Amino acid sequence: MDLSVCIVNWNTKKLLSDCLESVFKEIKRDNINAEVIVVDNGSTDGSVDLVKTKFNKIKLIANDTNVGFAKANNQAIKISRGDYVLMLNSDTFILKNSFKRLLEFIKSHDDVGAVGPKILNAD
Repeated sequence: MDLSVCIVNWNTKKLLSDCLESVFKEIKRDNINAEVIVVDNGSTDGSVDLVKTKFNKIKLIANDTNVGFAKANNQAIKISRGDYVLMLNSDTFILKNSFKRLLEFIKSHDDVGAVGPKILNAD
């Protein structure tokens, strides 16, 4: 497996839904062998139900409380199976070919241990 996309969520149901839609669209477009892991930090807005019903192929860790961003990412990384791990915020929308370009770069640069994409605001 090439890529594990790890997303930490806390009460961002709508943003999470939009994010996941874009993630799966780009995984499919670029034909990437990937998994998506969502760690929910005790949301009360229906985020867990959203993932279970609309995005049932996702690995879901549903924490009872907000364990924090770092610990939640560590939970996701621990169960990830990809050669590369992408830690993604739930308010992110993936642009065309982003995953493909990031993977091509990291795979062709043995001297690089981490890659951070350019972050663009909606405007």
